[in-house]
Amino acid sequence: VDCENAPGRGEVQIDYIDGVVSPSTYLDVPFNCPLILTPTAPQDVEATGDRLNISTTWSRPTFDGNDPGMRYRVVFERIPIGTKSSHELPNDLDTSVTLGPFIEGVYKVSVTAITSAGESVKSNESTVSVGRAAAPPKNVVSTYLGRFDGSVSWEAAPKPGDPTAIVTYQVALRVKDRKNEKWQKWTNLPQTTTETSVDLSGSLKLFQGRVYQARVRTAMVSSVPFSEWVYSKERFAGDLAPPTITKVTAVGGKVPATSVAFKFEGPAWRLNDFYPLSPAVLKVGGRSVKGRVDFVPNTGSFAASFPITGTSRDPNCQLTVEYASPDGPSLMTTSAPFACRPKVG
Repeated sequence: VDCENAPGRGEVQIDYIDGVVSPSTYLDVPFNCPLILTPTAPQDVEATGDRLNISTTWSRPTFDGNDPGMRYRVVFERIPIGTKSSHELPNDLDTSVTLGPFIEGVYKVSVTAITSAGESVKSNESTVSVGRAAAPPKNVVSTYLGRFDGSVSWEAAPKPGDPTAIVTYQVALRVKDRKNEKWQKWTNLPQTTTETSVDLSGSLKLFQGRVYQARVRTAMVSSVPFSEWVYSKERFAGDLAPPTITKVTAVGGKVPATSVAFKFEGPAWRLNDFYPLSPAVLKVGGRSVKGRVDFVPNTGSFAASFPITGTSRDPNCQLTVEYASPDGPSLMTTSAPFACRPKVG
């Protein structure tokens, strides 16, 4: 078809007539240019909802059917009821529209392109909710439990007026880069949950030695929109570094003792809710002695006093401290060897 001199006539060659080759048979076919065809579907449809309205955006189709009068139809399907409504835009100048009011509920939104030759197949679907936002969860807590192991828990969101409504939650996790400087993108748990805690494993795996953060939102209560996100504190996927010994003091009295002052440093101590347990253990030569751990006010450090008997000129000591988080198991960390030089006897 030659559109340079349109409108005009084009010829269609017929190669077969009743199964017999007929290379010289033609038909004259009138045509107008441009030749209008059915367009392809619009792309990248995204919809967002509020209490009453739905806002929809999309990208133009890759082929407009050669029709300068192409226009769009936005289709709304309420689920699970299945009722549909649509709105046709007069032209293709706009690739976004806000429409409403809608009845409270969940909708699948798609867009088609229309020419005089026909309507495209529908675009991708975007699911959106209209109505009052769900109440958010409360007190989101992320806990590091051990290598590649952690959990996120929260208090349940209050239910709406319907006491039988099923409350579900969406959980997401993000981590910082290898230098623990810049945040990476959020990763959502593939499915929502009706529980109020999840394990950080699988698709939400912890990376050892990295700072991470969790967030939770109420995903759907009957048919109302998502709640806002509620965030946990930043956490560190790693155990406490060994204690740093700051001071060793010999204590006289009826029972000689050695007081060892120590502190914890690093992101695990700064970001996780770790705390030392009592007693600590001081290894003196081949012996192990237990001592009570106390916090030293205004210093951010701790001290443990160990009763020591016998004699030793310059024993090589190591301090072992047991520690735990509120919901995690207790773990051990041991200092490097140090000269404790207690005055014995």
